Amino acid sequence: QALGLTAKALARTAGLRDTTVYRWESGAQEPQARQLRVLCPALGCSADWLLGLTDDPPARPHIPPGMTEPDDGWLPGA
Repeated sequence: QALGLTAKALARTAGLRDTTVYRWESGAQEPQARQLRVLCPALGCSADWLLGLTDDPPARPHIPPGMTEPDDGWLPGA
């Protein structure tokens, strides 16, 4: 959410299942190392930032073609 991306849009961008991202958000699961490899490019951030090891702000996330409107999962102001 901090990057203006819904769970559904993140799952779609990273090629993951929606339920996987929802489990991370709820704290039921943590991302695995292999999942971090697809999450970081999709979010435009480092694994260190994603894991809370650095405060360096991430770059703007990659916006896939056809997903530029809030209805597509991107939140206003992203």
